[in-house]
Amino acid sequence: MADAERENRVCAVPHEPELPVHTAWDLGMSDSTAIWFIQVGPGGEHRAIDYYEAHGEGLEHYIKVLDAKPYKYGRHIAPHDIRVRELGTGKSRLEVARSLGVRFDICPNIPVQDGINAVRRLIPKCRFDAVHCEGGVEALRHYRREFNDRAGDFMARPVHDWTSHCADAFRYFAVGFREPREGDRAERAENHYSPFRRGV
Repeated sequence: MADAERENRVCAVPHEPELPVHTAWDLGMSDSTAIWFIQVGPGGEHRAIDYYEAHGEGLEHYIKVLDAKPYKYGRHIAPHDIRVRELGTGKSRLEVARSLGVRFDICPNIPVQDGINAVRRLIPKCRFDAVHCEGGVEALRHYRREFNDRAGDFMARPVHDWTSHCADAFRYFAVGFREPREGDRAERAENHYSPFRRGV
């Protein structure tokens, strides 16, 4: 992130209406949910145009947030635990989201460190909107591992704090996003629900 700032890649990154906006989510149950909004331009440049995070809200809230934005959506990426069924309803959040109009792609469940390495490879290809992604940029900047004074080295896992949800959502994008193929686009357009038919 320091390199991105030095290279002026934290700047104004306008939404380009002709490109789909892909989202990557970290879904909190009793804590925050974080969502990145990213467009992929010619040459593989990744443009983080927006970021949203809130606390203590249900899926309905976040889907209303998406629907209120003027974006043509592409892929929605979620962590593997979205398949877990909740005790109260017997339904998974994957099923609830589908009933509300969003079909998620499931991010592969790989070790956290491998995901962090994927983020490190992705960030040099990214530009971040300085205004709409301010909170996300700040969290990525401060995401860290804790130093173990006794061992004289950093601990294996990152600190779980206010930066975690943002960083995890970005990690799910880095690991889970693949450019749609033509067959995928046709199938997803046919199966897309009404809240996101705009521009699909």
